[in-house]
Amino acid sequence: MTHLNSPRPRKDVTVTDTMPDIEALRSQIDSIDIQLLQLISRRNMVAAQIGECKRMCGMPVEQPERFQQVLQSLTARAAKINVSEQCVRHVWEALQQEAINRQKP
Repeated sequence: MTHLNSPRPRKDVTVTDTMPDIEALRSQIDSIDIQLLQLISRRNMVAAQIGECKRMCGMPVEQPERFQQVLQSLTARAAKINVSEQCVRHVWEALQQEAINRQKP
């Protein structure tokens, strides 16, 4: 069953006409994915440093209020640049869990 909003294939464009475009776009996605992984790695390193600070100060690892503040700020920004709240929540919940795991002794 075809979704009502699905683009319909153009009859004047063949698969071979669009493959180079798709490959170039996929190459861009691959490059962005690598950048995202590098940023996640940097974020994880900083999260580990925060964990050290929390241990030294006797602070709890999990701070739900801070997470909610960050999430609220990010979802507001995301709305302005056409990123869904659901996407932001899903990604940041995963990033937050990774940070918590790195901060636990």
